[in-house]
Amino acid sequence: MLLTISYIVAGLLTAACLYLSISTKLLQNSSPNSKAKYSFSRVQLMWWTIIISSSYIILFAKTGDYNLFNNSTLVLLGIGIVTSAGASLIDVSQKQSGKTLHQHSDSKSFMTDILSDENGISMHRLQAVIFNLLFGIIFISVMWMQSKFPDFDSSQLTLMGISSGGYLALKTNENKTPTPIPTPTPPTPKTAQPTPA
Repeated sequence: MLLTISYIVAGLLTAACLYLSISTKLLQNSSPNSKAKYSFSRVQLMWWTIIISSSYIILFAKTGDYNLFNNSTLVLLGIGIVTSAGASLIDVSQKQSGKTLHQHSDSKSFMTDILSDENGISMHRLQAVIFNLLFGIIFISVMWMQSKFPDFDSSQLTLMGISSGGYLALKTNENKTPTPIPTPTPPTPKTAQPTPA
């Protein structure tokens, strides 16, 4: 009974996160544009938040143990938080330096947005998405089959860290075009009216 309830709660939690992601700007880049592109770093953080929280609910119901978190889980969640915070700081810095941010333009599609910079789909973004999907699938599989959080070794966690670090490092090279400064229009000179005779 408790396990069934945990499935329902985990499902409702996932559904609520997906609903908020679709109906609000939760996963979009911070921008005045209501149709701004989706942010890879925010999607990554949401991905791990859903996986870890839902897994915790189910494992607690299965084992009755609330002390389930291990270093791997904390590191993966930490990588997501640091990546999201770092990406936000880079965006703010680029905006303050007068650059036009490509991520503030209209969204094309979910996958296109998170995989693309201003020049189109980029390798470092694709690589980061692939590793997050791979580790997420492994995480869920181990949790389901072994009833525990997976214990990734240091080299595997380092791989995830390098992937996210590479994304942030190359993100600093995006948005090279400065925002054009509009040229003020000179006032039209007034034509002298002829003096009536």
